[in-house]
Amino acid sequence: MNQKKRSSASGRKTVSVRLIKAIRRHVDIVKVVEPYVPLQRVGRHFRGRCPFHRERGASLAVSPQRQMYYCLGCGAGGDIFAFMMGMEKITFRAAVKRLAGSIPKRAR
Repeated sequence: MNQKKRSSASGRKTVSVRLIKAIRRHVDIVKVVEPYVPLQRVGRHFRGRCPFHRERGASLAVSPQRQMYYCLGCGAGGDIFAFMMGMEKITFRAAVKRLAGSIPKRAR
C-alpha cells in the first residue's frame, strides 16, 4: 500500500492523510473523552464537566454523530485530535500516533 505523505517546507514528512481519515472513521470520540471525563447521555449527545477549566456544571457537550466536542463555558472544542492534544499537552503528530493504536492494522 502506497500511502501519500505530505512534506512540510522543512522537508520533514508529516502524518499520512489516509491514517488521519482511518482514525476519524474508526475511533469514537465518546471512548476517547470518557477516560478523562465522566459523561452522561442526554438525548443524542453526551454531557460532562469540561476538563479544560474549573466549573460546577456539565458544560461539555460531546456529539458522537459529528465526532466533535464543545464546551459552552470556555469555548474549547474540536475533534478527537484536538481533545487529545489539549488533555495530554502533546503535538498533533503525537496525538495521531497515540490514537492510531486504537484502530485495526488493516484499516490504516
